[in-house]
Amino acid sequence: KLGRMLLPYALISLLISSFWLPLWPAVLVLAAQAGIYGAALADPILPDRSLLKRISSPARTFVVLMAAATAALAIFFVPAGKLWRPAAQPERARGVNQPTGSVP
Repeated sequence: KLGRMLLPYALISLLISSFWLPLWPAVLVLAAQAGIYGAALADPILPDRSLLKRISSPARTFVVLMAAATAALAIFFVPAGKLWRPAAQPERARGVNQPTGSVP
């Protein structure tokens, strides 16, 4: 579980550190990352029957899950009152102890 939470930050550090690689490895690594993220961005506009959709859909799923893992860490730094609010109770549930008149 910890790995899932840290993976987005590992990918961000991979992206940043790619700029300090020698020229050709940097080009290959950055091109691969740009291809994956580009496929994820292109996924919503690709037709469902497209062969590219088979590549872009898993890429988009991966990117969305990484974004969700990044957002999930907010629970440790944001007060609970900003993330959740009490659920509204339906009218019927509030008057549970009140007689309805249908039962003698």
